Amino acid sequence: MPETLKQKLKVSKQDPLLITGPCSAESFEQLHETAKRLKTQDVCHLFRAGLWKPRTSPNAFKGIGAQGLDWLIHIEKTLNIKTCTEVVLPSHVHDCLRAGIQFFWIGTRTTVNPFLIDLLADTFRGVKDIHILIKNPIHPDLNVWLAAAERFYKKGIENISFIHRGFAQYPVHTYRYDPIFQLVETFKKIIPECELIFDPSHIAGELHKIKSLVKIAQSMGIYDGYMIESHYNPLEALSDKNQQILPSNIKDLFV
Repeated sequence: MPETLKQKLKVSKQDPLLITGPCSAESFEQLHETAKRLKTQDVCHLFRAGLWKPRTSPNAFKGIGAQGLDWLIHIEKTLNIKTCTEVVLPSHVHDCLRAGIQFFWIGTRTTVNPFLIDLLADTFRGVKDIHILIKNPIHPDLNVWLAAAERFYKKGIENISFIHRGFAQYPVHTYRYDPIFQLVETFKKIIPECELIFDPSHIAGELHKIKSLVKIAQSMGIYDGYMIESHYNPLEALSDKNQQILPSNIKDLFV
């Protein structure tokens, strides 16, 4: 039987799953200090950090790459927190599996590419005890989101959760990405048993908008958890610094 993240991480049914950590892994010190503070605040069931960053601009920070895997495994061993990262290419998967990573997310740019999804699904085929989180496609098409999951299912990968991180909009209005909550409600009706994670950080794009989004998500009753970007020193973050919250402020989002 498929296993949910909450079951795997032993999070009680009544509590929200919290996936927290920085947008990007920048240094060992940055990762470890952020993870340590999240652990102290008791706001991290799964620690997230991007190692390979598919950025729009070729001049943007592209991530630290495979060297950051040792940092994630150190956090797992010393702080007793499981970690996850984004994979885009089969080589990323191979590096992660060799290091011992069990949790992976598929980014919105990858979800829309059936060739990449097939390659990733083939690479994961036969690997035990892993969990895949699939972000919604950049455009509001539920068929694309569902098809990405189906490609994994067909290769025998059953432990899958879904991340709602918003959809592109032109021009930009209230939020950086349009949440289109009614579309995600439809998604939940199509697969009512799915584990659904809400990512207010990417939708908001700015710290002061995150709490209101969390409140809306809480009121809907369809989300099992939250993916929230957090950095111990957001002003010095190398990517998405405007949407990363201090570990000490995460609990305030749920008050």
